[in-house]
Amino acid sequence: MRRVPVECLRGESPFAVGPEAVPRVLVCTEGAGQVEHGGDTYAIRKGDVWLLPAEVGACSFRPRTTVSLLEIAILEESVSGQKRIASADRMRSLRLQEFRDGYRMKKLIVFDLDGTLAKSKSSLDAEMSTLLHDLLSVVKVAVISGGDWPQFEKQLLSNLPNDESLANLSVLPTCGTKFFRYSGDWEKIYSEDFTADEKKKIVDSLNAAFQTAGYKVEKIWGEVIEDRGSQITLSALGQQAPLAEKEKWDPDFAKRKKIKAILNPLIPGFSVRLGGATSIDVTKPGIDKAYGIRKLRDILGISLKEMIYIGDALFPGGNDYPAEQAGVISIPVRGPEDTKRVIEAIIACLGGDQQADFPAGIR
Repeated sequence: MRRVPVECLRGESPFAVGPEAVPRVLVCTEGAGQVEHGGDTYAIRKGDVWLLPAEVGACSFRPRTTVSLLEIAILEESVSGQKRIASADRMRSLRLQEFRDGYRMKKLIVFDLDGTLAKSKSSLDAEMSTLLHDLLSVVKVAVISGGDWPQFEKQLLSNLPNDESLANLSVLPTCGTKFFRYSGDWEKIYSEDFTADEKKKIVDSLNAAFQTAGYKVEKIWGEVIEDRGSQITLSALGQQAPLAEKEKWDPDFAKRKKIKAILNPLIPGFSVRLGGATSIDVTKPGIDKAYGIRKLRDILGISLKEMIYIGDALFPGGNDYPAEQAGVISIPVRGPEDTKRVIEAIIACLGGDQQADFPAGIR
């Protein structure tokens, strides 16, 4: 397992956290208290995960009761291979709420793909591949995304070691309308496909909504509307558009929200979600990431309370939002770098060999 610098801090008296120039992740595994910095206080309790950026510097932690914290140093590899300090733009909470019911009891970590594990239509980078492989060694993992099976093979599976850890991985393409599991080879468990008439209705409506919205696209790269069998996806700049072009077309989702508002009444019998960098996904009614979450529950025998969902579109209308609505504790991220820090924190919680004992209140 990849080892990250982790310290276990425990005590009843105030102590320092987050030394100067070193960004940290704090995971509260027992008790409650507050982080104090610059005259401000931030409440933290068992199950909470906080990012302390390097620029925040040292803070004081004031326990309300006996408290235990895991403090994880965040180091990234630079292009030259030398260690450098990571940074984040602000202190923020990623509340893993249900960890307070037993932080070692989580049995399934579920991820979105585009914008969460990797940039849109891009492969996992080397660090993410290592972290995900490490995570698979301590807990079951599932990935649900709007892409079809070939996209998962390219972005995800080809960048993971082909070893026994894949038995812990479930893959749900097209927002959970398909389900694959590994047992020596990848096996399709189900696929909820459209009929020919349904496909025509959806494609015609997508074209009409895009035209009515009035957005002019100067250049298209590949298909704009893709039939994925169980999902039909509109990619405003085309399926093969360069990442840089996609990221600047609709960074705040405003354009797609307008298109969705026009599209909804045209196909009231279908589910419409926003995903990726330029995409709108259409599935059968009631079949979205919440459907995939419930399939994971039924097929793997893991309750919703034993899951965590991590995604970049956890807002009303986003294609990750149904997972949260299904009742799964959900962690919003802004991109793969956020996700890496969350994975490191989860590994630190679930991978017991990374913890160490320290005297109360002392590093």
